[in-house]
Amino acid sequence: MNLKYFVLLNLGLLFSLHANAMPDLLRLDEDRVVYWQEKKLGRALSEYEKNQLLNNYISKSGKPKLSSLTIPFEGVKQTRKHLKQFTQSDNIETLNKVKILGILVDFPDLRSSDPRLESGDTDMFYNSYPLQHYRDLLFSVDGFNGPNDENFSSARQYYRNVTGNNFDLTGSVYGWVTVKEEAAYYGRQSGDIRDDNVTELVIEAVEALVSQGLDLTEYDQTDLNDVDGDGVINEPDGVIDHILLFHSSIGQEAGGGVLGDDAIWSHRFFVTNSSNQPANVTGSSIKAFNYTINPIDAGIGVVVHEFGHDLGLPDEYDLKDIEIGEPVANWSVMSSGSWMGEVRGSAPVMFSPKNLEYLQNRFGGNWVNQKSLELTSIDGSESHNVTHASIFNESTNQIKITLPPILEDFIAPSSGSFQYYSGDGNNLNNQMSFRVSLPDSDLLTLKMKSKFSIESDYDIFQVYVNSEPLAGNVTKTTHPNYPSVRHYIDGSSAASNVQNAEFVDLTYDLSSYANQQVTITFVYQTDAAVSFFGIVLDDISISSSQEIILTDNAESNNSNQFKGFRKIGRYKSGNEHAYYLQLRSHQGLDKGLQQAQYPAGLTLWYSNENYETNNTSEHQGFGDLLIIDTDQRPIFKSNGTNAASSMIQVRDAAMRLTPQSAGLGDNDLSSVNFFDDSLDYTFKLQPESGVQVPKYGLKIELLDISEFFDNAEVQISYTKGQTDISYIINDNQVRFFANGFLLSETDSFTWEFSDGQSSEVLNPTIQFEQYQKYTVKFTQLKENGQINRAETEVNLSKPLEVAEIDLAHANGVLTGKVSFNGGVEPYRVDWDMGDGNSLSGDEISHSYSLSGSYSVKVTVTDGNDNSVSESKQITLSVPLEITTSVTTNGLRLSAKSTLSGGTGNYRVSWDFGDGNQGNGESVSHTYSASGQFTVTATLTDTESNKAKTETKTVTVTENQSEESSSGGSMFVLLLSGLLLLRRFKL
Repeated sequence: MNLKYFVLLNLGLLFSLHANAMPDLLRLDEDRVVYWQEKKLGRALSEYEKNQLLNNYISKSGKPKLSSLTIPFEGVKQTRKHLKQFTQSDNIETLNKVKILGILVDFPDLRSSDPRLESGDTDMFYNSYPLQHYRDLLFSVDGFNGPNDENFSSARQYYRNVTGNNFDLTGSVYGWVTVKEEAAYYGRQSGDIRDDNVTELVIEAVEALVSQGLDLTEYDQTDLNDVDGDGVINEPDGVIDHILLFHSSIGQEAGGGVLGDDAIWSHRFFVTNSSNQPANVTGSSIKAFNYTINPIDAGIGVVVHEFGHDLGLPDEYDLKDIEIGEPVANWSVMSSGSWMGEVRGSAPVMFSPKNLEYLQNRFGGNWVNQKSLELTSIDGSESHNVTHASIFNESTNQIKITLPPILEDFIAPSSGSFQYYSGDGNNLNNQMSFRVSLPDSDLLTLKMKSKFSIESDYDIFQVYVNSEPLAGNVTKTTHPNYPSVRHYIDGSSAASNVQNAEFVDLTYDLSSYANQQVTITFVYQTDAAVSFFGIVLDDISISSSQEIILTDNAESNNSNQFKGFRKIGRYKSGNEHAYYLQLRSHQGLDKGLQQAQYPAGLTLWYSNENYETNNTSEHQGFGDLLIIDTDQRPIFKSNGTNAASSMIQVRDAAMRLTPQSAGLGDNDLSSVNFFDDSLDYTFKLQPESGVQVPKYGLKIELLDISEFFDNAEVQISYTKGQTDISYIINDNQVRFFANGFLLSETDSFTWEFSDGQSSEVLNPTIQFEQYQKYTVKFTQLKENGQINRAETEVNLSKPLEVAEIDLAHANGVLTGKVSFNGGVEPYRVDWDMGDGNSLSGDEISHSYSLSGSYSVKVTVTDGNDNSVSESKQITLSVPLEITTSVTTNGLRLSAKSTLSGGTGNYRVSWDFGDGNQGNGESVSHTYSASGQFTVTATLTDTESNKAKTETKTVTVTENQSEESSSGGSMFVLLLSGLLLLRRFKL
């Protein structure tokens, strides 16, 4: 029986699939949150207060009124591991237009005509917020007027620019309509539960329009979730396609305005009735379901981000902790890239490559032109050209490299090395069948060992004989949701920890099929959302009272027919992981990257669908989709000591051939033009900003790039068989990894260690007794008998530790020496002097420029790359020093001072020796008469009150002007002439 048919027996089921639901939230606007708190308090917040405020905000931002909901409708499953079903095919029905129902919502106590906003409260401040503003913001083809009469792109233009005019946002906006309750009622924050009654607002707003005569059938144009299973999405499904609301307050994500915590946080979610079905709308046969809600001052960044959720896209930022953040940041509109623009949110950037791939596969059209490669299909080096994603074009604008599967430790077979596995996932109809001739016997039994975990009431496992389901010792007779389903298994084979529990026996009576040749089929079927691991089967047998008719322990090849079921060992393949290459320029939709001081270039992303979120605060270095910062040089905060957030670290993530543009405190602007998976991209200084990449021997090099970053040539290199062993040492306990091996589910593995220990686990953790050197051998055995090997040595020593840091100082000069124990050679010693300077070596000497307390940190790294750090606090005094230089010009004195030492809080006073004084590092003074004077400069440290003086003697002489000098000479000449006249009596 095909899954589609029995699902259609109860269409309502599709509206009641279970999951832990969280709303799709807009990322926090940190600056605005701080602004509103400072405005409320009437003072500036300290850095500590800011961090506390922001962490408190994010901790309570993710809980809707019900923290665990029964999820309606398949479309709510936003995580990509559940969206893999949408793969590129030739029969995708293209979605090239959507129709949005826009509604403007007033509150009785906070109206759009007086939202109690001032010009500094929001970048999107207008004197009024008329209906036409929102119509233009959403649907204009010419843009809309910004708050300073700029012309900004509309949401419609954004999506048209992404797709080359192939996807169009249409619709209407109505309002303002006034809901029943005051604003705080709908967005009320109760502890860490937010937006108490926002779904009531949605229904009230829609019903207000219906009561005014609006025909909702105009807004039911699509069936994006294919509820009726006919493969057609451009048809009505009885539900409003897209409800988009604006309310008359600042959003809570931006501080909440006058409402504070009781403002509505911009989000996308669902309205349902008490039966968890799409909600009824009074006066209409069309129901309400998904909605997005935005604040009065929304820019298009908010709108296109939230509408991205309506299309099935997940958030790409860390949903748990924003203090450091995930390595995506401004590179994607589904992270903080929605806030880009000189006016915040006016220039959202492009989608990430994985989001574009999903949109293309899901809806067809022109979202992306992706070239897809399999790593194992590359042998050597090959070059590819890629155009930038920032402006639509029909050339290849991203490259995907799918990697070999990651194996997950799963369930050891009941016996031998192999077992049969149903597979896991949504929308499955997986089968395994075989034919067998049954003898004429009054007792025939099918028996097998099994472990299973199957979603109760929604997913099923059945055994069929020919076309009839067979009753067994643990089957259930009738299904609560699928009336036609009989004799099925769901739930778990153990009360807890199923994978490590004992196998259970499944038995079925085949006696009624005696003396027949039958087809036995195992069927595992799942619905559209939420799935567990499924079922494993081993040691299958059919026996009569006299003999064993069939045995199948999965160890040898047979004539079984597989359709989704497969043979595995103790491991199963994890979800897909892949790299994406995406060229980003500062043109088109990515002009916001330039404003954010993100240099253009070729970006590399690592997708790992074994993770549902990008919460790198919870799983450092791992996420659903993270950008790899190929420039691993750290960028520090203004204190020069602490690493800046991920948003700043990944500014220089892109590969380039020319130096980066300056910005965000990045002091090393040299370019990086390659990626090598043998290198470390985990950013050990701050692992939340790094990425753990698998090691296969993949290299990517940027060969050429155009002046404006709109075209690039890239070389991708991979040679099969590049394998090695890596390890992580923790004292005498070591975890081992085999790198570069192409793994499959039927592989078996053997590790041998020179102390006699061995293991058959893929990534074993071994406890060694002695600190010494060990030889390590790894063997991979393929099902076809092929053997692959790798070997290495590991040198264990006592744990590395800093024994002593010896510091001494005098007159601001610090000398230091460190001693340490354990570890293995060679050693490297790094000193962080606490003033922004770094030194290396066992012994150091350093001159500080200012008095104060400093934390001196010593890091010792050994030959196994193990590091240990110790810090020591010192307080030292740097002598005050002042040197002066003076120049004179006639009676005028010019003097300046050079200062050092002390705390840096200086006051300089001058005594000019004639009873006059001056202040400042540079001064000038004019004496009243010629003479010799003693000039004294006094440097005072205003914090310690220590002082230092320097004295100089200067001589100033009144200059005679040119005019007075000429007159004197003339007088002498005249006098001489008179004397001559008298002498000669002329």
